[in-house]
Amino acid sequence: LDSDEGFRTPFKGAMSAPISNNNIKLVIDLHGAGSSWPWDLDLGTGNGCSGGNQEDCSLVTDYGMTLPNKVIDIMNHWGIPDVNWPAVEFSGMVSDTVIHYVSQTLGVDALQFEIHRDWRQCANSADSLDQERSVKMIKALTEIIRDVNQYYAPQDDEIPGPMIGDCSGDGVLNVS
Repeated sequence: LDSDEGFRTPFKGAMSAPISNNNIKLVIDLHGAGSSWPWDLDLGTGNGCSGGNQEDCSLVTDYGMTLPNKVIDIMNHWGIPDVNWPAVEFSGMVSDTVIHYVSQTLGVDALQFEIHRDWRQCANSADSLDQERSVKMIKALTEIIRDVNQYYAPQDDEIPGPMIGDCSGDGVLNVS
């Protein structure tokens, strides 16, 4: 949808209204990484500055830890051990990325997840380990979304569950 080729693309422009109209506080930009990378998840935070508050590059939450540390804890809980943060390859803060646009232009916190291919294989894979990894990734992403919603959502609002894709056709986990 978004090639990251240009700061003002139709995709980025189309994000503005739903983010502001729905009081969205965090955008998680999901990407798939190839099988040659040495990590399970590369966590892009724009070198720590993808928080919407441009004066504070810490992404500190009321949990008493940074948002990236919370993500790492949850990933580790689900058996996803190798989270690369701070991300070097995919920091997410070059000017063309979604998280740069969202955090720096819209003032909304943002994270970029580069998910290794081994954690996105599923139904069409003959390897049951691939399917098990995909389920763990789905559960980790679900927990992250629910946990982060607890932090960002007002206490009296009902917190919606995440919308997560499926393992359709091509055998690769599609998350939306």
